[in-house]
Amino acid sequence: MSIANYLTALDAQRDQLARNLTAMGVQASESEKLNTLVPKVLQIPSGRPEITLFQSGNDALATYGESIYTFYIDGYRSLMGFADVYPNFCCAHNGYAIYY
Repeated sequence: MSIANYLTALDAQRDQLARNLTAMGVQASESEKLNTLVPKVLQIPSGRPEITLFQSGNDALATYGESIYTFYIDGYRSLMGFADVYPNFCCAHNGYAIYY
C-alpha cells in the first residue's frame, strides 16, 4: 500500500471519528485535525441516564401488576396474577421482594 493510500484511509478514519464524536454529544468537525479530535474522546459522557424498570414498594402490585409478566412452573401470568396464586410474593411480609 502506498503512502497516498494510507493518508486517504487515515483521512477517512478522521472523518468517521468526527462523526462518531458528534453522535456521542461531543462537538467535533471533519475539518479538525486528528490530533485535535483524538483527545475529545475523553469528553464522551461516561454514563447514560438511569432508567428504573421496577421499583419495589407497597404500591408495586398496583403500579406493575398488569404490565410485568412472570414465567413460573405453571406458565406465564401477570405480576398481579402471580401474587394472587402466591400471596407471599411481593408483600410486606418478605420486604416486597420480587423473587419467590
